[in-house]
Order: sequence, then C-alpha cells, then structure tokens
Amino acid sequence: MFLNGTNMYPGIYRFTKGITEMSDDESSDRKLDILWGAAAIARFINRTRRQTHHLLHQGAIDAAKKIGGRWCADCGGLRRQFCTPSKPGQP
Repeated sequence: MFLNGTNMYPGIYRFTKGITEMSDDESSDRKLDILWGAAAIARFINRTRRQTHHLLHQGAIDAAKKIGGRWCADCGGLRRQFCTPSKPGQP
C-alpha cells in the first residue's frame, strides 16, 4: 500500500479502518465461474481424472481450453454441455 492509502496492486482487497471493500471491477471478476486444472473439471463433471484428460485432449469438452499449459473450463458451459437433456432422436 502506498503512503497515500491507495493500493499498488489492482484487484487486491483494500483495508480501510478495518473494513474490507471491493471495487466494481474486482467484484465482476468474482462472478466468473472458471475451473482451473483437469482434476477440478473432473470433479465437476463427475468423471475420473484419466477420463477427463482423454476428453480434454480429444476436444470433446467445448467449454474447456488450455491457457498457459493448464486446462480451464467455464462452469456455465460445462452445465450446458453435460446437464442439458438431449432431444428425442439425438444421441
């Protein structure tokens, strides 16, 4: 924290007289439901890590992509892909 009371790192909580507050930019970041790592994705879709790695490498999970060598996935996209009932006549 700088001497004038501003925070030198954006996105970090500011402590003012014992009260924790967040700006609008910081609170919008908290609304992102992103899973990081194949193990977290596996738990979310109720599969083993090995099954999930296979699905990820085959490109079968539309909501997942690799960022910086690490898999990540949007929870909303996973819900749409895995929790949406299929229509009659579709596999």
